[in-house]
Amino acid sequence: MGSIAGVDGSAPPRHDIEAADLSGQIPGLRKRDKAPMAGRIAYKVMSADEFARMRREHEFHGSAADIADGFIHLSTAEQLAATVDKHFHGQAGLVVAAIDLSCLRDTVKWEPSRGGELFPHVHGVLPMAAVVADCPLERRTDGSVKLPD
Repeated sequence: MGSIAGVDGSAPPRHDIEAADLSGQIPGLRKRDKAPMAGRIAYKVMSADEFARMRREHEFHGSAADIADGFIHLSTAEQLAATVDKHFHGQAGLVVAAIDLSCLRDTVKWEPSRGGELFPHVHGVLPMAAVVADCPLERRTDGSVKLPD
């Protein structure tokens, strides 16, 4: 299987690269720390129609809420259940897409949101090439969200 080029047509992203200087934005992360594997994946919840459009167009420009806010909202695995509870309660037909943040380069900004907690926001287009897995949104009995494999 061939490798996937980066968003701008460059070489595929390396997953062993050193973390950008986010030391002032992410507690415990120092400049020159290696980015943890779990830390390179964030999640986007979207409708099945939005996800189908993303597949067709090979990119996602955001939901109505994303467009209104000027960026695409993502959540970490730890933030996902609360995001679903707050913004998607009672909605059916949702998809969870796992996003490889290393594919997005400097379009990802970690910014304060709920209670000052830092969330990954995409200031730009979300390319389909950054989606590494997806699945229908499913809650476990403990209330957590099943993550895509």
